[in-house]
Amino acid sequence: MGEVQKRGLLYELKDGYYIDMTEEEYREKREELGQIAARLRVNLNVLDLLEKDYRMRLIVLSLASYFGFEKITGGELLEAACLEPKEGVNNIKAFFHKAGWMPYYLEYAFNDGVKTDFHDIAEFFFDDVELYMDMSEFLSYLRLPMAVRLI
Repeated sequence: MGEVQKRGLLYELKDGYYIDMTEEEYREKREELGQIAARLRVNLNVLDLLEKDYRMRLIVLSLASYFGFEKITGGELLEAACLEPKEGVNNIKAFFHKAGWMPYYLEYAFNDGVKTDFHDIAEFFFDDVELYMDMSEFLSYLRLPMAVRLI
């Protein structure tokens, strides 16, 4: 038997945004997904409250399956999604631009050159387009918050 490649939902971003599961299928497989989430230490009930779009919940589960609750760099995100970096665009920003979504509830950090902590501007970051465009170029890493972790 051939070697099994590690695959996940992030691979769906390779050729454009697509996840091969309808919302109806998601609802039908809710119990099974709950078991998967529990193995990944993700509290699906909390995730349901934070994220209304089922496709985004699936991507968060995929992030957990790849990276757990560790720091994730933009390069690692792009590699997991089989995406190439864009010249002149921060890798984290490029990933979320392709995904069509950048969730407010993930924990982000700026690189060392920025003297502001992300938490200091978090409440304005996603509402102020100019701030987002300027500061998202300096994102260093992200991670899944402990709020979605099963305790």
